[in-house]
Amino acid sequence: MNLDQLKAKLEQMPTPDKRGLYSQIDKDKVEQAVAEIFQAGPEAWTLLIDQIVEPTVGGDHGARYALHVLGLHISKLHDAEARKKFTAALARPLGGTKPKPVQAYLAQELWYFGLPDALAVLANLLDDAELCDPAAFAMMAHEGQAAPFFRQALPQAKGKCRRMIVQCLGRLRDAQSADEIAKSAGDEDVEMRQVAVWALANIGQPSAADTVLKAAQTPEGWERTHAAKCCLLLAERLIAAGRKDDAARLTTYLKESRTDKTEKYIAEAAGRIK
Repeated sequence: MNLDQLKAKLEQMPTPDKRGLYSQIDKDKVEQAVAEIFQAGPEAWTLLIDQIVEPTVGGDHGARYALHVLGLHISKLHDAEARKKFTAALARPLGGTKPKPVQAYLAQELWYFGLPDALAVLANLLDDAELCDPAAFAMMAHEGQAAPFFRQALPQAKGKCRRMIVQCLGRLRDAQSADEIAKSAGDEDVEMRQVAVWALANIGQPSAADTVLKAAQTPEGWERTHAAKCCLLLAERLIAAGRKDDAARLTTYLKESRTDKTEKYIAEAAGRIK
């Protein structure tokens, strides 16, 4: 399939109305055109991807629509080899010269349709402030295999990229990352501190108790409330792991320190964890 033939297929895609919605869709024409793009193989898929441009340029709504429907088409086929080739086609431009908004869009499509094969390529974007979020979201679609890639990227990561990686590792409850995450619990950036303390609490290691308790000593404000909630979360994780004595240390602190009427609910919540 050459470029002219592809463009003829893209003319069968719907056009968004003034609201940006696709209110007029000829389903049969769309499915027929996309099936033909699929049959043309990976070279045609790459040619389709090359039609995606930055939002500020525009005019690529047909290509974006066709690419997403192509992903749906391949997913419905349950064809492992086709899925693998489609993943490779989406991942190939990442880290290259294409505009970052285009790369972010391709990472988003990998979130929908990609296989774990793309994890290494996506992980290479985790140090890019513009691409770390879509890359991380796509990686989290493969929670069972993503942790080592996040873990490897964490020590060098900074700023918003580090926050995102810490958040993902916390959600994955990756105990091997706990020591590195703890380094951010005292960060100058309040958002970084809060994400790190939450991640440590959710991972649920007994070694996190000192760090979480220290955060809970914050004298006032939302950070104090957040840290108290992290104490409760860590206590629950420890109880579930059979570490009742470690959990009691956290709940006892909350019951003894949250005596003001505005924080009474926290002490009461701590009393219910046994």
